[in-house]
Amino acid sequence: MEFFSRVLAPTSNRRFNELIGFLLFVSAILLFLALASYSPLDPSFNTAGTVLSSHAARNWVGIAGAFVSDLLLQFFGISIFVAPLMMVMLAGRWFRSRATRSPLAKAAGSVMLLLFLPSMLALLPFHWRWMQAIAIEGLVGRILGDALIHYFNVVGAYIICSAVIGTGLYLCTAF
Repeated sequence: MEFFSRVLAPTSNRRFNELIGFLLFVSAILLFLALASYSPLDPSFNTAGTVLSSHAARNWVGIAGAFVSDLLLQFFGISIFVAPLMMVMLAGRWFRSRATRSPLAKAAGSVMLLLFLPSMLALLPFHWRWMQAIAIEGLVGRILGDALIHYFNVVGAYIICSAVIGTGLYLCTAF
């Protein structure tokens, strides 16, 4: 609890808060650009692309963006595009030096969204692939979606995912 309070609460120094807000905003932009410009041909942990060639990465953020985007898209699927939005919202709070009320609830809501949005995508009857390479639900969504189907069947899994996503959205935006 204390960790979330410190991370989500600006300090008494307004200039420092503006700096942290700006850095969070820039990080969110870099993350979004890395995710949006993902290419399956880029070098990463699971491809055979070379890091030392003259055109090593097609990703707009370079090799670091290629590795980060591949890793996040593999684990969370396209629902990871919510993370830059969350970072921008947190950056705005820091930039304006406004404390986040109920930081534990907001963190729990964010975790709920990052876990159950991919699992909702895994429950869809068709399986799309992002850039014809990565499943849109990611590894987390596939595992959690399959577990929900196993224990609650398809209809129950849809109901549980919808309820948890609604709760996560409420916790992220309320208070």
